[in-house]
Amino acid sequence: MIRINLLKQPAARKTKKRKLSLRFFIIPGSVIGFAVVCVGLWWTLKTLALFSAKEKAQEVVRDDYTPSTFASTQAVEDVVVDVTDAKDKLSRRGLLKLHYNEFSILEKINYEIHFAKNVCDLLGKAVFPGVDFTAIKVHSFNTMQGTGVTRSKEDVVRLFEALRRENFELLPKPDTKITSREGGFAFVVECRLELPLNLEDPFLIDADNVADRDDLDMLVKRVVDVAKEAGVQIGTSPSFLASSSEDDYRLHRYHITGRSSYTTFTAFINSLYARRIPCAFEMFKLTALNSTTLKIEADIIFTTKK
Repeated sequence: MIRINLLKQPAARKTKKRKLSLRFFIIPGSVIGFAVVCVGLWWTLKTLALFSAKEKAQEVVRDDYTPSTFASTQAVEDVVVDVTDAKDKLSRRGLLKLHYNEFSILEKINYEIHFAKNVCDLLGKAVFPGVDFTAIKVHSFNTMQGTGVTRSKEDVVRLFEALRRENFELLPKPDTKITSREGGFAFVVECRLELPLNLEDPFLIDADNVADRDDLDMLVKRVVDVAKEAGVQIGTSPSFLASSSEDDYRLHRYHITGRSSYTTFTAFINSLYARRIPCAFEMFKLTALNSTTLKIEADIIFTTKK
């Protein structure tokens, strides 16, 4: 039963104080407290993450280092400089296939030393019985010219194909051509040569073992001695032609003449290589005097330190 007091009115509208339930405070307080805790936790984690990131950034970015991208570029440039401009030693390995004028000075010296032997080896692979050269001239470390005769046109075609397989680049007519003649065919051939340099060859020289100027006379004598041992008949003493400078080196040119068979001439070239005698045939010309004897003319370069 609900009692309502109708006899006693409140004076001057005096407000009665209400008692608030404890549940009124607990629920909102819990919500507010939970929100405060979440915000505090988020702020703490964010602060720690930023602090950690700043520490990492300080560890990576230091005043005494350049940025990583520049450092990588610089490292590549250093390698390129070491490969292409090294003058004290040969830094590359394997077969080096470049144009002659792209070699470094030491690579060029070694290319020149090996050139005559490489050409003789390639001719030995390309030329077959039935092809008779009347003259062969190799010069400038990039060119071979030859004349000869065969019994059939097919033999000339086979010769040209074999030369191409061995890296001889045949020039077109009129430098390379075939003509008929009584009893067979004659040919003229001119080739350009871009041979690779084997930087793992057992006979390589670097700046430390380039000959001294005082060793020049001894080197010239050794070439003559090796030629005589191989069976080459040297005509006169090697005659001095000229000297020139290239970087830190001096190039001395000598001319020699002689006679031998082709087999003897190649034995002479191979013996110079086997004995590690550093000389380069800038030009050699072989002219057939008869079926067994060749006339030899050669310009030889000896490289020394200045």
